[in-house]
Amino acid sequence: MRNCCFLLFCLFLSTTIQAQKFEFFTDLNLGIPSNSSLKDFHKELTDQVPYENFKTTDNFKYNYGFTTGVRFNRKISAFFSNKVSGAKSSVADYSGYIRLTNELKGYTFGAKYEIIINQYTKGNLLLGFKGLVTSSSLSLKTESKILGTTESSGIDFKSLDFGFGSGITYEYPLNFMVLRAYLDLDIYVGGKLKLEDSSNDGYLMTNNGKKVTTGWSGFNAGIGIAIPIVK
Repeated sequence: MRNCCFLLFCLFLSTTIQAQKFEFFTDLNLGIPSNSSLKDFHKELTDQVPYENFKTTDNFKYNYGFTTGVRFNRKISAFFSNKVSGAKSSVADYSGYIRLTNELKGYTFGAKYEIIINQYTKGNLLLGFKGLVTSSSLSLKTESKILGTTESSGIDFKSLDFGFGSGITYEYPLNFMVLRAYLDLDIYVGGKLKLEDSSNDGYLMTNNGKKVTTGWSGFNAGIGIAIPIVK
């Protein structure tokens, strides 16, 4: 009986998928996150280094990554995305160097619903709404080499971030594929960074006692392609 039900379920699922328009898509992403909490934290770290020429070359100015997913009936999508952001400060002279590196990574699973708001002779403009769940990790590393002595240390944090977003996508059919370009605004709630190996509430905090958050909220843009699998 169970085998019969399983076969009927597989047949129903197969028939449903075949009856729908099915697309695979992949995009390259570039975002401008808020990250104000992490920016302040990195600045506090650099202020503790007693060297005048200690310079910050990046402080969570942007993130980059990729997205891949599937879409049904040109309306409902399920996707996975990876993004990376970070900060780096260093100083070096004849006697050695000191380097601080903060790397933030996010792995996002999401769902999106889109509607066509304008149709052109070639292409469509879509409005989309999405829900997001992001697993984040932050790695803090310190490296130094002074008078031939090398030292390094690191500590890792993690967080689980929930968010939502909306934006517009322009799609242009080209032969067997569709070219895509989009601009989204994502808003995240929470995302407090906690010690990865801690079983208690060991959070990353600024000097004034505030918990540091990932700060993935911001604008994101991307370009990519969609390939119809079932038309």
